Amino acid sequence: VASGGTLDLQTLLSKHITGENGQFINISSSNTVIANAVIKDAMIENVSLNKLIAGTISTNKFTVASDNGGITIVGPTMQFKDKNNKVRIQMGQDATGNFNFILRGEDGTTTLIDHTGIKEKAIADDLIKSNMVATDAIGEKQINYSSLITGLNKDTNTSLIKASKVAIDLTGQSLEVAFNSLKSNVDNIEIGGRNLVSKNNWEIGTLSSTSSIGSAYESCKFFLNTRIRTKELIRVDGKFTINFNNVNYKVAYYLFDENQKYIGKSDGFSDWIYTVPFTEKRTVKYVALIISKNDDTVIDLSALDNCKLKLEKGTKSTDYTEAPEDVEQKIQSNTTAITVAQGKIEGLISESSIIKGNITTISDKYTSLKATVDGINTTVASHTSSIGTINTNVANAQSLADSKAKIFTSTPTTPYKIGDLWVQGTSGEIMKCKTARASGSYVASDWEKASKYTDDTSIWHGKSGGVD
Repeated sequence: VASGGTLDLQTLLSKHITGENGQFINISSSNTVIANAVIKDAMIENVSLNKLIAGTISTNKFTVASDNGGITIVGPTMQFKDKNNKVRIQMGQDATGNFNFILRGEDGTTTLIDHTGIKEKAIADDLIKSNMVATDAIGEKQINYSSLITGLNKDTNTSLIKASKVAIDLTGQSLEVAFNSLKSNVDNIEIGGRNLVSKNNWEIGTLSSTSSIGSAYESCKFFLNTRIRTKELIRVDGKFTINFNNVNYKVAYYLFDENQKYIGKSDGFSDWIYTVPFTEKRTVKYVALIISKNDDTVIDLSALDNCKLKLEKGTKSTDYTEAPEDVEQKIQSNTTAITVAQGKIEGLISESSIIKGNITTISDKYTSLKATVDGINTTVASHTSSIGTINTNVANAQSLADSKAKIFTSTPTTPYKIGDLWVQGTSGEIMKCKTARASGSYVASDWEKASKYTDDTSIWHGKSGGVD
């Protein structure tokens, strides 16, 4: 056992050394095991980490990186790079000092996701599956209605919305049901438009309520001065609609078959039609009508103007118009009146009828005839608006009227034809067309004096010369 303050040995071979403090200049050993040691500072060339137990490793002092550079941890930031060394994912503190999670695109610059949410570029076409969308996640703010409707309306779109699945009101009625109902209503509408009953087809009298089935129309008639009835049966060939002035009048009707034999009447003869328009939906060949005042007093044919009864084919009532036959009759009457007046004027202005001694008489006749012509023109004008509403059947009658001569009371306008007259008034001439002109402007040389005569002015000037 050695003792003392200092032991100086060149080489020490020992299995165990125990001491409170020791200082070694250099420890060299290929296998040195230190069970527990407190090392304040160490310089270690290589450290095997499979048995390293650490508390805190500062990433500010250590850079953690994978061998291929795919991941690095530096300070408070972790980055994942792709094979092109582009940062694709970054977590932690960014260059501005904010902490976030950033997912970038393949170019390494386009941000797909950051701390504010998912960016537009992150949603690729066909990326989201229907079973990944939460219930009620898509609402009105997320739907581009313009784009949706455009897509639905494309010719290439073969996916259609079933009408039975589209509700159009709060009752749950589907579009299909509503459309079929509307289609049914439209299919059942029949529109005639033409008034089938002429004012000339009426007479005083009524029809017997006890008429036998199969009776001829004439045998059903009897006189009653509080009724007017149609003279002849009216052919309707199907359903028909009746409209009239129900404030003052009531209407009933009888039905007849294709052989014009009586087959029945309106529902209960005592039940007159008061509500209009009224539609008979049975298929009928012929019909007879009866009109009565609501107070059942005496009636005459003048009531037709006030009753304004219109009978038309179909189930849709249209505005009142006169029967084409009535309009044509008015045109014919006006044409006849014009023709008569024209004949009187032509007779008046013929040379053989002008006598100097009867100048005053001729002037008076001329004034009277001009007033007649002006009255006829006014009458014709008053019917213009009603004639305009009559259907095209009036065209033939109008063509007939056009073939008659015209009488102008002011400067003529085209078209005019040979034989037309121009009455210039008490201070002018009576001119007759000698050259027809279908269009364009008035040409003075187309007209010539109808006859030679001496006007009042010439006579009165002549008196001073001794002519009485």
